[in-house]
Amino acid sequence: MGNLKTKDVTVTVHLDLSSTPPFTLETSLPKTGKGNLKFKGGKKDGFLISFELDDPDNVYTWGPDPAQALWSTSQAVCPTEAGQWDQFTSQGITNGGMTLQVLNRNETVQDFGYTLRVTRDNGATYVDLDPIGTNQNSNLKSGIGGGTAAATIIGGVAGYAVAQFALPAATTMSALTGAVIGAVIGFGLYQLSQSFGG
Repeated sequence: MGNLKTKDVTVTVHLDLSSTPPFTLETSLPKTGKGNLKFKGGKKDGFLISFELDDPDNVYTWGPDPAQALWSTSQAVCPTEAGQWDQFTSQGITNGGMTLQVLNRNETVQDFGYTLRVTRDNGATYVDLDPIGTNQNSNLKSGIGGGTAAATIIGGVAGYAVAQFALPAATTMSALTGAVIGAVIGFGLYQLSQSFGG
């Protein structure tokens, strides 16, 4: 993992193969209305997710091969063949096969698909678990980028609108001044919010 700056999160995967779906996810991460995990407020390099397998029968593990324990795709569908999207990749299996570590770089706003795979015969065969995730592109950035740029732009538009509304006869110069002030305020508020978040 080197010197990556990530937000560490745990997702407990409760296995119940008699149910549909055959698992539930327990985590502090928020979820979308569809129940997808929502990745928001990561650090500079995104999230390091520890998928902790909870098998009440103590039969299944993630197996020996991280590339087989996780398949992922940039599409909002569950992948049915091996491969990993470069934004959502397995990093290793620890804890006697019960913890799968995954790096989510969270660089673009989009839904994506991944298949978690468990095995009871050391990787000879697997059972597929098919959740879907939602990236929010809210990693902390150094400099201007991501959410910082968005907050600055929104602040500028709001400042311009306020200047036009408050001073209907405003000159172009006073409206532009309002836009600049709004952009500075938006930038400042975003930076302040990030210093208390993630």
